[in-house]
Amino acid sequence: VWRVQEMFPLLRYVQFTALVSAASVLLFVTGKGVVKRLTYLKHPLYQIVLWILVFGVMSIPTSLRMGDSLRFITSNFAKTILAVGILIASVRDRRDLDRLVRIFVLGGAGYVAAAMAFARPGAGRLGGGSYDPNDLGLFTVSTIPLCLYLMRRGASGLDRLIGVAGLTALMSATVLSGSRGGFLALVVVAGY
Repeated sequence: VWRVQEMFPLLRYVQFTALVSAASVLLFVTGKGVVKRLTYLKHPLYQIVLWILVFGVMSIPTSLRMGDSLRFITSNFAKTILAVGILIASVRDRRDLDRLVRIFVLGGAGYVAAAMAFARPGAGRLGGGSYDPNDLGLFTVSTIPLCLYLMRRGASGLDRLIGVAGLTALMSATVLSGSRGGFLALVVVAGY
């Protein structure tokens, strides 16, 4: 999600996504209660993801560029389906969910802090790599509710600190992105 390898060209050869995906699959398969946790895939949200896959496959024969559509489904989208499935089946309890939220907020805040630190002087807008300002605005605004979750009543002091630091970095990046779409998304999230 955070595309850190685009900031540091030497890291492009490490293939973080492939390593993390392979480790996730390996850890899931070797864990306890795998068969029981596969029943979590009956969740309605995952069923919607699977229906999107079905409709995508059904659209291939009528596509103008069948080869590209087939490649998208079999490579990019298939990986997304697998990652979402493993994520759903891996969450055992509230503590697992809290850990995932913590990591997502830390990673997102770390990414935007590095993006702000390494931004080209005089560029005027924050973005770069494969995140244009609108992508960055959407990413930051989508992560803000997770920061608020970490700052909830009864959360640990560390979670609250992570939430406040993440919220500060993400709000700054939203403003610096200069994205009108990001601003509109922020208005909607604030209203919600």
